[in-house]
Amino acid sequence: MKRIMIATLVGAVLLFVYQFISWEISPIHENSYKYVADQDTITSYLSKHLKEDGVYALPMMLPGAPKSDREAFMKKYVGQPEAMITWHNKMGGEMGMQMVMGFVIDLIAVLIVASLLLRTLTIFSTFFAKLRVVMSFSFFVIFQTTLMNYNWFNAPWHNLKGDIIDSILAWLIVGCWLAWYTGRGKQENIPAIE
Repeated sequence: MKRIMIATLVGAVLLFVYQFISWEISPIHENSYKYVADQDTITSYLSKHLKEDGVYALPMMLPGAPKSDREAFMKKYVGQPEAMITWHNKMGGEMGMQMVMGFVIDLIAVLIVASLLLRTLTIFSTFFAKLRVVMSFSFFVIFQTTLMNYNWFNAPWHNLKGDIIDSILAWLIVGCWLAWYTGRGKQENIPAIE
């Protein structure tokens, strides 16, 4: 139990520090979001029409409309502008709670990966085998989340590339830590996956 706690805590700190550097110091996310000069006019207009917090897709069929209306909807809107809007009626300013929640999320993510590694030491016993396991989680997230947003929601590359870079670099750092740390100590003599 002590081993998994140390592996998780140090891994979560590494992940959290990497994320801070990525967003606050490095240029990785410099162009993740585009600036709009007349943002006050746009948010004022939207606030009159978007009454509750949520994610809005424009254009979108009326909820509950019959599937038979889809063809006419597509014919009308294909080639027209579209938008995905994450709307909040009030901008939050409480970074402290977000930082705490961010660390808790990192802690849980690292705990999942560390638990797997510590339970499969006899199978994945070399440093690089363990690192490949960790990186598999990273690439799974890239393909099942980031690239799915690109595919289904036309999320632009400028918004996604930083997330892909983060997923690879952050988990490479955490993976090196976990591969090294979980490789310490005695292991049963069972053939390893190289």
